[in-house]
Amino acid sequence: MYSTEFEHITTSYIAPGLNQLVVFDLDMDGIDEIISTTPELDKFVILRGDLSNPVYFHLKAGNETPSIYNNKRGNYGENQIVMQVGDMLKVMTYEKNPFYWLKYPLLLFIYLSFFSIFYTFRKIQRKQAMRKYEAETRFAELQLVSFRNQFEPHFMFNILTNIGSVMIQGRQNESYEMLMKFSKLLRSILMSSSKVSRSLADELSFTSDYVNLQQIRFSGFFEFEVTIQEEINQQRLVPKMVLQTYVENAIKHGLSKRDKGGKLQIEIKEDDEKNLIFSIKDNGIGRAKAAELELESTGKGMHIMKQYYDLLNSNNKQKITETIIDLYNEMDQPAGTQIIVKIPIDFNFEK
Repeated sequence: MYSTEFEHITTSYIAPGLNQLVVFDLDMDGIDEIISTTPELDKFVILRGDLSNPVYFHLKAGNETPSIYNNKRGNYGENQIVMQVGDMLKVMTYEKNPFYWLKYPLLLFIYLSFFSIFYTFRKIQRKQAMRKYEAETRFAELQLVSFRNQFEPHFMFNILTNIGSVMIQGRQNESYEMLMKFSKLLRSILMSSSKVSRSLADELSFTSDYVNLQQIRFSGFFEFEVTIQEEINQQRLVPKMVLQTYVENAIKHGLSKRDKGGKLQIEIKEDDEKNLIFSIKDNGIGRAKAAELELESTGKGMHIMKQYYDLLNSNNKQKITETIIDLYNEMDQPAGTQIIVKIPIDFNFEK
């Protein structure tokens, strides 16, 4: 009864079973489509031969066998697929989508849009990370400059105090010699004022001149000895005033409190991994006794050195390390202090 409603019924097909896959050229384009019936779900699906472009529709078939028609309406040229089960009819109209080809540029547009959004987001992230890094780097540089500027006035103040002490004692020739050596140290400080590191050779020369000044002040109080492993490259960079600060501390708080027989030893070597090892050793009165005698001492030099290392280490995976060892004699009495500083072989002093 329903077929009379259609002007041109070109093809009809009786599905042999409700739970089977059937093949049928529904759109008369010479390529078969696949029809899957699933009556237990009251759902049918039509797919192309490559299982693409599925179309679902509901039709309760019960136990009846569905009939499938392909119809072309004359007035409008529409293609229709008709499925009939008993007195129920399902009609689907189809035609070619003239904008079907637009899906490719659309997909490309979607892909490029997502890519552009992702790229822009990543670019913003990198820019923000770079700004943060530059800000942190600049902050670290300013702190290093600040610490350096604390180092040098602190050091010069102590030297001038020592020269004044010798002059008060009436040792004019010695005070003049100290003043000449101090001018040499001052020139070295001014020449390296913008640096946070210098060569090992320069650091050794600076430290030796400083010790000579102190030996003039504390005439005959202590001996000074430097031992350097032969194969060490003395152009290797080290933190500025790394030796001088520990030497100054050893003389001021340890050796100067002895009556005589003091000894200051610096040993420089490389370990098996080519890391640079400094040992600054004195036979002074020890840290505990020095703390008792110098209640007003600020320990500013050592405090600055610790912050100095913290900032330098912040830009390196391998860190500069400092170890302080209290020395004792055979009778378990304080017999001095040893400082061991380790500078990694690939340590970077830039920024």
